[in-house]
Amino acid sequence: MKRVRSVVESCHLCDVHFESNNGYIKHCETRNHKHKLLVKNAATMVIDEEIDNSFPTKTVPEIPPFFPFTSQGDQQEMMATPLIFEDDSQDNPSSPIQHEMDAEDNVNEKSNLFYPFPDEKFFLLYCYSHGIMRPKSRADLDFLWMMLDRFGVNPPLLDSVLSFKIDGLEDMLPLNKAYGEGHPFYWIPPSKIIQMQLATPTIAQQIARYPEKTQNIIEEMYQGRKWHICEQFHTTSATVHNKTIFVDDVIQYTSRQGNRAYGKVQNFFAQKVDDCLKSMCEVLKVNVHPVHPDHLVITDEIEDLDINDINGITTAPLSFKEIDGQIYHLTPEEIDFHCTPHPSKAAAGELESGMMMYDVLSGNEIFVQCPILCVACDNPRASEICHHLGSTAKHFCRDCDATKENATEIGNARTDEAIKNTIVLLKMQDLKMQKKLLRRETGVTECGGQFDELKTFDATEQTPIEILHTILLGSEKYLLGKTMKTLSAANKMKIKARIEAFDFSAFPQKIASSITRMHGSLVGRDCKVWAKVAVFLLMDIVSDDELEVWYNLSDIFAIAYNPCVNRDDREKMDMAISHFLETVENVHPEFLRKPKIHMLLHLPDDIFNFGPAIGFATERFEALNSIIRQINVFSNRQACSRDIGKKFVQHQIQKFVLNGGCWGVDYRKCASQQLQHLAKSPKLAKFMYQDDPKTNSEKEIYQPGSLRLGKYTNGRLQKLHIDAVFSTPAIEEHLSNINCFGEFDGAVKLLSSDGNKNWVQVTSYCMQHDETGQVQLGRFNCPVLEKTNRKEIIPSTSVEQRVNVVHDCSNQCKFEVSGKDMVEEREVVSHETMTYQHDLTNNRYLLNRFFLGGSTMRFVFNA
Repeated sequence: MKRVRSVVESCHLCDVHFESNNGYIKHCETRNHKHKLLVKNAATMVIDEEIDNSFPTKTVPEIPPFFPFTSQGDQQEMMATPLIFEDDSQDNPSSPIQHEMDAEDNVNEKSNLFYPFPDEKFFLLYCYSHGIMRPKSRADLDFLWMMLDRFGVNPPLLDSVLSFKIDGLEDMLPLNKAYGEGHPFYWIPPSKIIQMQLATPTIAQQIARYPEKTQNIIEEMYQGRKWHICEQFHTTSATVHNKTIFVDDVIQYTSRQGNRAYGKVQNFFAQKVDDCLKSMCEVLKVNVHPVHPDHLVITDEIEDLDINDINGITTAPLSFKEIDGQIYHLTPEEIDFHCTPHPSKAAAGELESGMMMYDVLSGNEIFVQCPILCVACDNPRASEICHHLGSTAKHFCRDCDATKENATEIGNARTDEAIKNTIVLLKMQDLKMQKKLLRRETGVTECGGQFDELKTFDATEQTPIEILHTILLGSEKYLLGKTMKTLSAANKMKIKARIEAFDFSAFPQKIASSITRMHGSLVGRDCKVWAKVAVFLLMDIVSDDELEVWYNLSDIFAIAYNPCVNRDDREKMDMAISHFLETVENVHPEFLRKPKIHMLLHLPDDIFNFGPAIGFATERFEALNSIIRQINVFSNRQACSRDIGKKFVQHQIQKFVLNGGCWGVDYRKCASQQLQHLAKSPKLAKFMYQDDPKTNSEKEIYQPGSLRLGKYTNGRLQKLHIDAVFSTPAIEEHLSNINCFGEFDGAVKLLSSDGNKNWVQVTSYCMQHDETGQVQLGRFNCPVLEKTNRKEIIPSTSVEQRVNVVHDCSNQCKFEVSGKDMVEEREVVSHETMTYQHDLTNNRYLLNRFFLGGSTMRFVFNA
């Protein structure tokens, strides 16, 4: 039954009713109500004037109008205005704002030091109001503006700052609306993002234009195997001398001998030549026919050349071929094959097939083709993209048809054609139960497939294994929970004692000694630290078989999080995973039925296809979740996708301007140099991007582990004159090209006539070798180091990287049990505690090969 609303106030002039006095008061302040009341008063004045003119003249007091006019012309102009307004209680009189916006539109680019913003004050307040890292509500901004007014700062109008738009950039990054399974969402076209990156000088020079060919080492995603084995990822064009050269074009170039040569373009790539990365082109050599110089002869010789050596495209026809030194006519089929232009030449303006964009480095339009290499996401989202049911299916792997019975082997690969055929069968089923059984049997679902519209995207091959949830929050958490539950109370006390005695100075955080009880609450960063030290904490506590499982898992962790991959290590990767599965089958056979254990088998392929696994890990992307939540704090949550999209569009445009991006007609507009310099301020960068720039502090304090001026717990940095301590040759005689290890012991700034330099004092560690000269390996195949009493002083620039060393515990290292009195319920209770004592007379240490970085107090340096 409909509720009968009670009317408290009514506006007869506007014919509206209100249920509260507050609503009526707000309505009386709107422009629509004031304008109607103004017109009514003005009409009443005209009628009164006509009535007064019909009677004898006599003196009457003048009645002021409701809204005073500045002149009679203004009154007549207002009376002639049409009565069409929207009832909007949020709008303020627009004349001051409009005047300020008109002034901003007429800003002179050359005279304004903070173009495209009116001045420095306006720019800083704009950054403060629109920062997505620390969003502000309207009440916060109103209070800030009130304080600035009270302090006499005279800031610009708040509405003008919030509604400020840069001319020419309003439509540069559109926010599009689409529907996914009936639900609306907003998205930003990737092509527009790439277009903005190419128009920004500082970013355009860092973009990898071509996949890089390397010998054995893979460090980046653009060095992976996928770029070279899949045709859809081959670079199809290059812009040389303001001309776009496509694959299959016959070009004329300058050979290495300086002669004119011809070739048919096969591929574009990047390669290091004399320690300099150069853009290269692979061509199939073409010769001039000795009898018919107007025709070309194609050969089977391959040559690599610098793309800057290309002079242009030749129009001479390919009519002959050379085989074993003999020249033959090309068949019609061969002529059609060699002379057909590449499909990219007929690109339809899509990012996947290619489109023209402005490149600020060359100053010209270039042809850009950017297909999706891979989608970095967690396992449930990857299964959804692949039309996979997930872990509940009989075939639980999204990449192959493995089941729980043969989970230790890679099954037959899934194909797009088989998945599409299964989806057709699902749609043909009439009963829900039949569909459910078919989904569970095949592992295919008709839901998902967000990238099915793309022509060059294969979901099963381009959704790599995500290492955070597969290794750390998957395999490691399974083993950790099982290990801690099977330990006795005495062994748990030993682990707690060993954790408290372990040196965690090399890590950003330490493991809590309560891990024996709270192991189920660990997050990714906790699991990462545990994977680096697990074998050292569990040795001599768990059984040898279970310790072997942890050792193999630590090996897999080191492989997955290694920032550098060697192509020759493929066999070692497969062996490490095989050993892990074998030990799990012997100790914890129930874990073999877990999908995340089986996914480890696909990890080596993904690493060699897409580069090191940390390149497609999800930690960096999940860190954006907090930013998305912050953006929604001051939203009504009725259109979250739209609100988030608008904020990110505004933030991208702001970054584009501050980084010196070019826009406008012929891309001639850009922010002023003074504005770009101000945008590089560390405090502004930290506020805008929550990024702490690594710059030297002005304080004369040293921070262990950073090798820069910063905080140092032992006091100020010592300043000594170099001649008063030792001579320069005495230091240089210890410098060589071998790797040495040292523990941080102090820092000193040496004063000399050549300039002041920062030096570091370290306690040396010596690498141990066996009789054959090979590095001596200790437990867990870790190199053995011996701590010495020798002190060395090295320049801070000689430090290469951080390492972690663990004490090589001998029989003299032992657990000690003691009693400790504690107060419980106002009574003194004696508790038994256990500590672990290292035998410091033993100077042997192990170089932790599972450690992959972090703040530390020990370093590798060039001695």
